[in-house]
Amino acid sequence: MTFHASKFLPINPFDPETLLSLASDLRDFQKTGDPVGVDRGSSPVISNWSRTLLPHSAIIGSLNHDTVLQPLFALTEDRSWALLSQGWYRLEDHAETFVSNGRRIRSQSQIT
Repeated sequence: MTFHASKFLPINPFDPETLLSLASDLRDFQKTGDPVGVDRGSSPVISNWSRTLLPHSAIIGSLNHDTVLQPLFALTEDRSWALLSQGWYRLEDHAETFVSNGRRIRSQSQIT
C-alpha cells in the first residue's frame, strides 16, 4: 500500500499552533458532543475509513484519491465526524462495509 502526503493534512500534526487549535475544538466538542462551527456541506470527506492504533489512535482512509493516516483526536458518537489535526472531517463508508463474509475486500460496485 502506498501512502501519499495529502495537501489537506500537515506533515507534522503536533506543532504548537495546531495543538492550540485542537484544544479549542476539543473544548467546544466536550460541551456539545458535536462539531462546532463546521460547514457540514463543504467539509472534507474521508471514505473507506477505519480506526487504527499507532503509538496513538488514528484514522486511515481515502481523501481525494489519496490514502491518509492521521492522528485521531475525537470521534463523534455516531462515528460520522473525526477531529484530525486540520479540524473536523466527515466520515463515510466505514471499511467494515466493504468486507464480505469471506473477509475479502470488495469494491463499492460489487456490493449489492
